[in-house]
Amino acid sequence: MHRQHRRRHACARCIQLKVKCVPTRDSVRGTPSCERCMRLSQPCMAPETQGPGSHRKSRIDSLQEQVDNLVTQVALMKHNRDNSPPARSLNYQYRRNGDESDHNYNHGIQIRNSPSGADTDLDFISRGLFTLLECEELLAKFRLHKMVQFPFVIIPTHLGVPTLRRQFPFLLMCTITACLEHKASLQHGMEQEVREFIATRLVINSERSLDLLLGLLVHVAWNHYHWHIHDSQASMFLQMAVMIVVDLGLDKGNFAMQASPPISWAADQHEKDSSCWISTAQRAFLGCYYLCSRSLFFRGQLAMRHTEWIKRCTEVLAQKAEYPSDVLLGVYIKEYTLCETNRSLVLEHFQGADKSMAWKELSESLALQQRHTEGFLRRSNLWDNWAVRIELSATSMLVLGRHKSIHHDNVQRLQALCSSAHDTINNFLAMPSPALAHLPASSYNILWYSLLLLSRLRLLFHAQPKISGIKRHDIHTLGLALMKKMEGHFREGDALTNCKNVLRSMLVWLENDASEQQQGQVDLSARGSEYEHESTRLHHSGHPEGDRNSREAALWGQMLEDLDWLEGPSCFVVP
Repeated sequence: MHRQHRRRHACARCIQLKVKCVPTRDSVRGTPSCERCMRLSQPCMAPETQGPGSHRKSRIDSLQEQVDNLVTQVALMKHNRDNSPPARSLNYQYRRNGDESDHNYNHGIQIRNSPSGADTDLDFISRGLFTLLECEELLAKFRLHKMVQFPFVIIPTHLGVPTLRRQFPFLLMCTITACLEHKASLQHGMEQEVREFIATRLVINSERSLDLLLGLLVHVAWNHYHWHIHDSQASMFLQMAVMIVVDLGLDKGNFAMQASPPISWAADQHEKDSSCWISTAQRAFLGCYYLCSRSLFFRGQLAMRHTEWIKRCTEVLAQKAEYPSDVLLGVYIKEYTLCETNRSLVLEHFQGADKSMAWKELSESLALQQRHTEGFLRRSNLWDNWAVRIELSATSMLVLGRHKSIHHDNVQRLQALCSSAHDTINNFLAMPSPALAHLPASSYNILWYSLLLLSRLRLLFHAQPKISGIKRHDIHTLGLALMKKMEGHFREGDALTNCKNVLRSMLVWLENDASEQQQGQVDLSARGSEYEHESTRLHHSGHPEGDRNSREAALWGQMLEDLDWLEGPSCFVVP
């Protein structure tokens, strides 16, 4: 029951005129009236102001009404979003209409990138996981240390956290997650947030946007931070990125590169913004291709076909050079072009009798191009980019690995593979230790590929005296040097801890392999004697039990089995 407030003796009119209100007999009987209102034939109304406590009650009612209005608005926004067509429809509409302008394409991407206000209220910042200041600091860290190592996702300085939070919430989340390598437990929690975001936006809502693509590229680029999660999830995320590329039409040449005159009805600023977003989309497309090519070592099914559009995007971005790193994109995806360029040279010689001359000319051609690129990087003050230097040193290893013609007597090619692998590992040893934490996963994939390549060649060609650098002693010394390089930078549960485990597994595998081949104990004094004590500690103190040695070696052995040669293991013919 509602509480009944007793009627005041004075009516509203008498209170307003500040006169005495004398109720009539009818008022006493139940009809509200006073003598003055009756005399003036005016309605006698009770005052609106009610008894004590009414102010508190009206305030609560007002707040409740505001809450009800907010709930209604949120429900209406959710209803409109659920009833709206999927995000793909906008992109598909553009893909099927090649005559649309670049501005229209860009405008569609921006619409899909902007989340609703309700989504912003529920993000990781609103829930108190990070403050705006902490996010700004982590974003600055990404721009300074990580963005230069993976130039396919560029976040301009004029895009701060508030803007990214509105337009690119997933990219912001993945960027923050990638910069938490110093806090492994917090990074693990944010990785869970990333997966939930992907499940909601990409799977449930069927959203396709540049925000999702850029975020996935960042997340996959540093997926080695999440090594505790099965590697198939990283492959799944990369496949999602490829799917978005196709759905947005970024793999086709009709979305941005028409040689058309300036749009008369578009403002200059709109044209500038449109060009900016087109370049962003092109970098993302190239980044997806690059990550797929670097995943081929262990996931051959992730291959993306090289097209003329990839070559065209690389050339256009290098010509415009909106950012200094745009001129480096060709270095990251160069091996396919180099392979096709030099394949004709090899095949031409294979038709004759002098095969060794073909491999010699090919190796010299690759070395010449590497020196040319190195000189360009030095002149452009880009030589301190260690990810690029690793890519450059691995050129011969990546290019020669694509040729399908190899025999045990191709000593030139085998030696070129070994030399390239050693150069890549030496680049890891030469870089400053703090830079190890910021390298993308692709650089570590190249490192593992180099060590696996040497291990595989050791198994197949250990009896070939003309090939240097594949002896157990050589590989063992490199593994110890890498462990010493990373020593002191391990944190419990972080990515470098996993690198330590992989390197330890390789060293134990080498020891077991040496025992199986009954080669005896290898003298380490000739090379790398400074690591002899550490080798003894790892082999005897670190692994006192034989079964533990077997488990440790099984990791490297499994990686050797999973290694997906670009040309197939059968191409390596054992003499």
